[in-house]
Amino acid sequence: MTTIEARRNTRQIHLGDIPIGGGAPVVVQSMTNTDTRDWQATVNQIKRLEEVGCEIVRVAVPDHEAAEQLSHIKKAIGLPLIADIHFDYRLALEALQAGVDGLRPPAQRDTGIRPQPESKALRSHRPAHDPVTS
Repeated sequence: MTTIEARRNTRQIHLGDIPIGGGAPVVVQSMTNTDTRDWQATVNQIKRLEEVGCEIVRVAVPDHEAAEQLSHIKKAIGLPLIADIHFDYRLALEALQAGVDGLRPPAQRDTGIRPQPESKALRSHRPAHDPVTS
C-alpha cells in the first residue's frame, strides 16, 4: 500500500484568477507543443486544452519572434498564460510587456549570455521558480 505524503506548506500566489499553493486545490496545467510563433495554431491548441479541463497553460518562448506573438495569444484565450523562457532574460521582459500571467525561468545552460541584474519588472513577478511544477 502506498503512503501519500502531506503537501508542503507554501505561500499562495495567483496566476490570473487561479490560486496556486497555500492549500489551494491542485490545478491542471499543460504546455503547448505548437510553434509559438504561429499564434493562431497555438490559440487553437490552448482552446482544445481548455475544453478537456486544462486550467493553466505554458508556451515556449525560444526567441524574439515567439515573444512578439504572446500578446495575440493572451488576448485570444481565457486561461492564465505562462511564458516558458528559453535562456535569455530579455525574452522574459518582452513576455511581461505582452501581458503573460507568469514566467518559467530558463534551464541552466551556458549560452554565452551573462546574467544581468534583476530588473524591477522581473522582481514584481515573484516567485522566480515555476509555481506550477515546483
